[in-house]
Amino acid sequence: MIKITHKITVFALIAVICLVVQGCFGSTTATDIVNRLLTGQGGDTGGGWSPGGFGDKLVFCSDRTETFQVYIMNKDGSNQVQLTSEGWNRSPAFMPNGNIVFRSGRDGNSEIYVMSIDGSSQTRITHEVAFDGYPTSWPDGSKLLFQSDRDHGGTRNVFTMNWDETNIFDVTNSVTWSGLPSVNPSGSRIVYSLNGEDIYTINPDGSGNLMLANTGNNSAPYYSPDGTKICFSSDRDGNSEIYVMDADGSNQTRLTNDAGDDDYCRFLPDGTIGFSSDRTGSYQIYKINPDGTGLTQITTDNPENYLWN
Repeated sequence: MIKITHKITVFALIAVICLVVQGCFGSTTATDIVNRLLTGQGGDTGGGWSPGGFGDKLVFCSDRTETFQVYIMNKDGSNQVQLTSEGWNRSPAFMPNGNIVFRSGRDGNSEIYVMSIDGSSQTRITHEVAFDGYPTSWPDGSKLLFQSDRDHGGTRNVFTMNWDETNIFDVTNSVTWSGLPSVNPSGSRIVYSLNGEDIYTINPDGSGNLMLANTGNNSAPYYSPDGTKICFSSDRDGNSEIYVMDADGSNQTRLTNDAGDDDYCRFLPDGTIGFSSDRTGSYQIYKINPDGTGLTQITTDNPENYLWN
Protein backbone atom coordinates (compact mmCIF):
# COMPACT_ATOMS: atom_id res chain seq x y z
CA MET A 1 0.00 0.00 0.00
CA ILE A 2 2.87 2.34 0.80
CA LYS A 3 4.54 1.62 -2.54
CA ILE A 4 1.33 2.36 -4.42
CA THR A 5 0.88 5.63 -2.54
CA HIS A 6 4.43 6.69 -3.38
CA LYS A 7 3.87 5.88 -7.05
CA ILE A 8 0.67 7.90 -7.13
CA THR A 9 2.45 10.82 -5.46
CA VAL A 10 5.27 10.74 -7.99
CA PHE A 11 2.89 10.54 -10.96
CA ALA A 12 0.79 13.37 -9.55
CA LEU A 13 3.89 15.54 -9.10
CA ILE A 14 5.00 14.86 -12.69
CA ALA A 15 1.53 15.74 -13.94
CA VAL A 16 1.55 19.04 -12.07
CA ILE A 17 5.01 19.93 -13.43
CA CYS A 18 3.87 19.13 -16.98
CA LEU A 19 0.77 21.29 -16.59
CA VAL A 20 2.84 24.23 -15.32
CA VAL A 21 5.36 23.89 -18.12
CA GLN A 22 2.58 23.52 -20.70
CA GLY A 23 1.29 26.88 -19.55
CA CYS A 24 4.57 28.41 -20.75
CA PHE A 25 5.24 26.35 -23.84
CA GLY A 26 1.82 25.31 -25.12
CA SER A 27 0.14 21.92 -25.25
CA THR A 28 2.56 19.14 -26.14
CA THR A 29 3.87 15.82 -24.86
CA ALA A 30 5.93 15.61 -21.67
CA THR A 31 8.99 14.46 -23.66
CA ASP A 32 8.70 17.40 -26.04
CA ILE A 33 8.37 19.82 -23.13
CA VAL A 34 11.62 18.56 -21.59
CA ASN A 35 13.40 18.77 -24.94
CA ARG A 36 12.28 22.35 -25.42
CA LEU A 37 13.45 23.34 -21.95
CA LEU A 38 16.90 21.84 -22.44
CA THR A 39 17.54 22.63 -26.10
CA GLY A 40 15.45 25.68 -26.93
CA GLN A 41 13.92 23.87 -29.87
CA GLY A 42 10.54 24.92 -31.17
CA GLY A 43 8.26 24.56 -34.13
CA ASP A 44 8.03 26.53 -37.34
CA THR A 45 9.61 29.97 -37.10
CA GLY A 46 6.80 31.52 -39.10
CA GLY A 47 9.30 33.52 -41.12
CA GLY A 48 13.00 34.27 -41.47
CA TRP A 49 15.26 34.03 -38.44
CA SER A 50 18.56 35.49 -37.33
CA PRO A 51 19.84 36.29 -33.82
CA GLY A 52 18.68 39.89 -34.30
CA GLY A 53 15.33 39.17 -35.90
CA PHE A 54 12.52 36.63 -35.98
CA GLY A 55 9.81 36.90 -38.62
CA ASP A 56 8.93 40.60 -38.73
CA LYS A 57 10.27 41.32 -35.20
CA LEU A 58 13.60 42.73 -34.04
CA VAL A 59 14.97 42.44 -30.52
CA PHE A 60 17.26 45.12 -29.08
CA CYS A 61 18.40 46.82 -25.88
CA SER A 62 18.03 50.44 -24.79
CA ASP A 63 18.87 52.57 -21.76
CA ARG A 64 15.92 54.92 -22.21
CA THR A 65 14.77 53.99 -18.69
CA GLU A 66 18.25 54.81 -17.23
CA THR A 67 19.33 51.13 -17.14
CA PHE A 68 19.66 48.92 -20.20
CA GLN A 69 16.59 46.77 -20.82
CA VAL A 70 15.53 44.39 -23.59
CA TYR A 71 12.84 45.50 -26.04
CA ILE A 72 11.08 44.05 -29.06
CA MET A 73 9.74 45.97 -32.06
CA ASN A 74 8.50 45.57 -35.60
CA LYS A 75 11.25 45.62 -38.22
CA ASP A 76 10.25 49.18 -39.21
CA GLY A 77 10.75 50.41 -35.62
CA SER A 78 7.07 50.56 -34.68
CA ASN A 79 5.34 48.96 -31.68
CA GLN A 80 8.31 48.97 -29.31
CA VAL A 81 7.62 46.92 -26.16
CA GLN A 82 9.84 46.61 -23.07
CA LEU A 83 10.36 42.96 -22.06
CA THR A 84 12.68 43.17 -19.01
CA SER A 85 12.80 45.43 -15.95
CA GLU A 86 14.82 43.69 -13.21
CA GLY A 87 18.41 44.91 -12.95
CA TRP A 88 20.18 45.61 -16.25
CA ASN A 89 19.63 43.43 -19.32
CA ARG A 90 21.63 43.45 -22.56
CA SER A 91 22.84 41.44 -25.59
CA PRO A 92 19.47 39.96 -26.62
CA ALA A 93 19.31 37.37 -29.40
CA PHE A 94 16.49 35.34 -30.86
CA MET A 95 16.55 31.56 -30.68
CA PRO A 96 15.20 29.50 -33.62
CA ASN A 97 11.87 28.93 -31.83
CA GLY A 98 11.33 32.65 -31.13
CA ASN A 99 12.44 32.61 -27.52
CA ILE A 100 15.05 35.20 -26.54
CA VAL A 101 18.43 34.62 -24.88
CA PHE A 102 20.14 37.58 -23.17
CA ARG A 103 22.55 38.53 -20.41
CA SER A 104 21.55 40.20 -17.16
CA GLY A 105 23.19 41.61 -14.04
CA ARG A 106 20.10 41.15 -11.88
CA ASP A 107 21.83 38.55 -9.70
CA GLY A 108 25.07 40.46 -9.13
CA ASN A 109 27.12 39.70 -12.23
CA SER A 110 26.59 39.05 -15.93
CA GLU A 111 24.71 35.77 -16.36
CA ILE A 112 22.74 34.31 -19.27
CA TYR A 113 18.95 34.04 -19.24
CA VAL A 114 16.19 32.99 -21.62
CA MET A 115 12.61 34.21 -21.91
CA SER A 116 9.59 33.88 -24.14
CA ILE A 117 9.04 36.35 -26.97
CA ASP A 118 6.52 38.24 -24.81
CA GLY A 119 8.98 38.60 -21.89
CA SER A 120 7.43 35.89 -19.73
CA SER A 121 9.20 32.88 -18.18
CA GLN A 122 12.54 34.65 -17.62
CA THR A 123 14.90 31.86 -16.55
CA ARG A 124 18.56 31.92 -15.56
CA ILE A 125 20.78 29.53 -17.56
CA THR A 126 24.34 30.05 -16.26
CA HIS A 127 25.42 29.99 -12.62
CA GLU A 128 29.01 31.14 -12.42
CA VAL A 129 30.85 33.86 -10.45
CA ALA A 130 32.69 34.72 -13.68
CA PHE A 131 31.37 36.85 -16.55
CA ASP A 132 28.98 35.05 -18.93
CA GLY A 133 27.60 37.08 -21.81
CA TYR A 134 27.05 37.77 -25.51
CA PRO A 135 24.92 34.64 -25.92
CA THR A 136 23.45 33.21 -29.10
CA SER A 137 21.69 29.96 -29.88
CA TRP A 138 23.11 27.20 -32.05
CA PRO A 139 21.28 27.21 -35.43
CA ASP A 140 19.31 24.06 -34.56
CA GLY A 141 18.63 25.28 -31.02
CA SER A 142 20.62 22.41 -29.50
CA LYS A 143 23.09 24.46 -27.44
CA LEU A 144 24.37 27.87 -26.43
CA LEU A 145 27.32 29.85 -27.81
CA PHE A 146 28.65 32.52 -25.48
CA GLN A 147 31.62 34.42 -24.05
CA SER A 148 33.01 33.80 -20.55
CA ASP A 149 36.11 34.42 -18.42
CA ARG A 150 35.54 31.36 -16.22
CA ASP A 151 38.68 29.46 -17.26
CA HIS A 152 41.66 31.79 -17.63
CA GLY A 153 41.79 34.19 -14.71
CA GLY A 154 39.62 36.95 -16.15
CA THR A 155 40.51 36.44 -19.83
CA ARG A 156 37.34 35.95 -21.86
CA ASN A 157 37.03 33.01 -24.23
CA VAL A 158 34.39 31.56 -26.56
CA PHE A 159 32.38 28.67 -25.05
CA THR A 160 29.58 26.29 -25.99
CA MET A 161 27.33 24.34 -23.63
CA ASN A 162 23.99 22.58 -23.42
CA TRP A 163 21.00 24.54 -22.12
CA ASP A 164 21.04 22.54 -18.87
CA GLU A 165 24.62 23.79 -18.22
CA THR A 166 26.27 20.48 -19.14
CA ASN A 167 29.01 19.77 -21.71
CA ILE A 168 30.67 23.17 -21.19
CA PHE A 169 33.49 23.53 -23.72
CA ASP A 170 36.12 26.25 -24.06
CA VAL A 171 36.37 26.59 -27.85
CA THR A 172 39.17 29.15 -28.10
CA ASN A 173 40.93 28.07 -24.86
CA SER A 174 43.42 30.94 -24.90
CA VAL A 175 45.12 33.35 -22.51
CA THR A 176 44.27 36.05 -25.08
CA TRP A 177 40.83 37.73 -25.02
CA SER A 178 38.42 36.24 -27.57
CA GLY A 179 34.70 36.85 -27.83
CA LEU A 180 31.65 38.31 -29.58
CA PRO A 181 31.10 34.97 -31.34
CA SER A 182 28.69 33.98 -34.12
CA VAL A 183 28.06 30.55 -35.64
CA ASN A 184 27.27 29.84 -39.29
CA PRO A 185 23.90 28.28 -40.25
CA SER A 186 25.31 24.77 -40.59
CA GLY A 187 27.00 24.93 -37.18
CA SER A 188 30.33 24.03 -38.77
CA ARG A 189 32.27 27.25 -38.08
CA ILE A 190 32.38 29.94 -35.40
CA VAL A 191 33.60 33.46 -36.13
CA TYR A 192 34.93 35.65 -33.31
CA SER A 193 37.03 38.70 -32.47
CA LEU A 194 40.51 38.32 -30.96
CA ASN A 195 41.44 41.21 -28.64
CA GLY A 196 38.98 43.43 -30.52
CA GLU A 197 41.60 43.63 -33.24
CA ASP A 198 41.55 40.57 -35.50
CA ILE A 199 38.73 38.33 -36.73
CA TYR A 200 39.16 34.56 -36.74
CA THR A 201 37.04 31.57 -37.62
CA ILE A 202 37.32 28.21 -35.86
CA ASN A 203 35.71 24.77 -35.77
CA PRO A 204 33.37 24.11 -32.81
CA ASP A 205 35.87 21.56 -31.47
CA GLY A 206 38.60 24.22 -31.28
CA SER A 207 40.53 23.09 -34.35
CA GLY A 208 41.12 24.87 -37.65
CA ASN A 209 41.68 28.39 -36.30
CA LEU A 210 42.00 30.77 -39.27
CA MET A 211 42.49 34.55 -39.37
CA LEU A 212 40.12 36.47 -41.68
CA ALA A 213 40.81 40.16 -40.96
CA ASN A 214 43.69 41.98 -39.27
CA THR A 215 43.80 45.49 -40.82
CA GLY A 216 43.04 48.00 -38.07
CA ASN A 217 40.80 47.02 -35.17
CA ASN A 218 38.07 44.58 -36.23
CA SER A 219 35.22 43.41 -34.03
CA ALA A 220 31.66 42.09 -33.69
CA PRO A 221 31.60 39.66 -36.65
CA TYR A 222 28.31 38.01 -37.65
CA TYR A 223 27.39 35.42 -40.26
CA SER A 224 24.68 36.05 -42.84
CA PRO A 225 21.60 33.78 -42.77
CA ASP A 226 23.01 31.74 -45.67
CA GLY A 227 26.52 31.60 -44.18
CA THR A 228 28.25 33.06 -47.23
CA LYS A 229 28.99 36.52 -45.76
CA ILE A 230 30.22 38.02 -42.49
CA CYS A 231 29.50 41.58 -41.40
CA PHE A 232 31.82 43.27 -38.91
CA SER A 233 33.00 46.66 -37.69
CA SER A 234 36.48 48.08 -38.34
CA ASP A 235 38.35 51.34 -37.75
CA ARG A 236 40.86 50.67 -40.54
CA ASP A 237 39.79 53.86 -42.32
CA GLY A 238 39.94 56.17 -39.29
CA ASN A 239 36.78 55.43 -37.31
CA SER A 240 34.45 52.50 -36.72
CA GLU A 241 32.49 51.59 -39.87
CA ILE A 242 30.49 48.56 -41.01
CA TYR A 243 32.14 46.15 -43.45
CA VAL A 244 31.14 42.90 -45.11
CA MET A 245 33.33 40.08 -46.40
CA ASP A 246 32.96 36.60 -47.81
CA ALA A 247 33.02 33.80 -45.24
CA ASP A 248 36.61 32.97 -46.22
CA GLY A 249 37.77 36.55 -45.53
CA SER A 250 37.93 37.67 -49.16
CA ASN A 251 36.24 40.72 -50.71
CA GLN A 252 36.29 42.92 -47.60
CA THR A 253 34.08 45.89 -48.46
CA ARG A 254 33.18 49.01 -46.52
CA LEU A 255 29.43 49.71 -46.34
CA THR A 256 29.06 52.83 -44.19
CA ASN A 257 30.82 56.19 -44.44
CA ASP A 258 30.13 58.59 -41.61
CA ALA A 259 32.08 60.58 -39.03
CA GLY A 260 30.14 58.84 -36.26
CA ASP A 261 30.90 55.36 -34.97
CA ASP A 262 29.04 52.48 -36.65
CA ASP A 263 29.23 49.24 -34.67
CA TYR A 264 27.54 46.08 -33.32
CA CYS A 265 26.18 44.77 -36.62
CA ARG A 266 23.95 41.78 -37.31
CA PHE A 267 22.41 40.30 -40.41
CA LEU A 268 18.60 40.47 -40.20
CA PRO A 269 16.08 37.94 -41.57
CA ASP A 270 15.43 40.01 -44.71
CA GLY A 271 19.13 39.94 -45.64
CA THR A 272 19.87 43.53 -44.60
CA ILE A 273 22.49 44.37 -41.98
CA GLY A 274 21.38 46.04 -38.76
CA PHE A 275 23.85 48.10 -36.75
CA SER A 276 24.11 50.90 -34.19
CA SER A 277 25.51 54.36 -34.89
CA ASP A 278 25.97 57.61 -32.95
CA ARG A 279 25.96 59.69 -36.13
CA THR A 280 23.01 61.76 -34.82
CA GLY A 281 24.53 62.30 -31.36
CA SER A 282 23.13 59.18 -29.65
CA TYR A 283 23.33 55.53 -30.60
CA GLN A 284 20.39 54.48 -32.76
CA ILE A 285 19.66 51.37 -34.78
CA TYR A 286 19.99 51.46 -38.57
CA LYS A 287 19.94 48.94 -41.37
CA ILE A 288 21.72 48.82 -44.71
CA ASN A 289 21.85 46.46 -47.69
CA PRO A 290 24.97 44.28 -48.11
CA ASP A 291 25.89 46.37 -51.16
CA GLY A 292 25.86 49.61 -49.14
CA THR A 293 22.52 50.93 -50.44
CA GLY A 294 19.25 51.52 -48.62
CA LEU A 295 20.53 53.07 -45.38
CA THR A 296 17.50 53.41 -43.07
CA GLN A 297 17.20 54.62 -39.47
CA ILE A 298 14.95 52.35 -37.37
CA THR A 299 14.95 53.85 -33.84
CA THR A 300 14.85 57.48 -32.69
CA ASP A 301 14.36 57.18 -28.91
CA ASN A 302 17.15 58.70 -26.82
CA PRO A 303 19.56 58.09 -25.33
CA GLU A 304 20.97 54.79 -26.72
CA ASN A 305 19.65 51.79 -28.67
CA TYR A 306 21.60 48.72 -29.80
CA LEU A 307 20.73 45.50 -31.58
CA TRP A 308 23.18 44.01 -29.08
CA ASN A 309 26.04 45.15 -26.86
